[in-house]
Amino acid sequence: MESDASYFATEYGLTSAQAAKAGAALRKATASARKAGKLREVKSVSDLAP
Repeated sequence: MESDASYFATEYGLTSAQAAKAGAALRKATASARKAGKLREVKSVSDLAP
């Protein structure tokens, strides 16, 4: 099985440090979008209805 670091290096050309930095940025962006109401949690198909 391929390690996360190896996967990111192969797939995206990222070092472990760059992958960690990207992950932190994505978590921050996701939290901001949730707080702004732009993302919502989907637990079942009925949650997808407008």
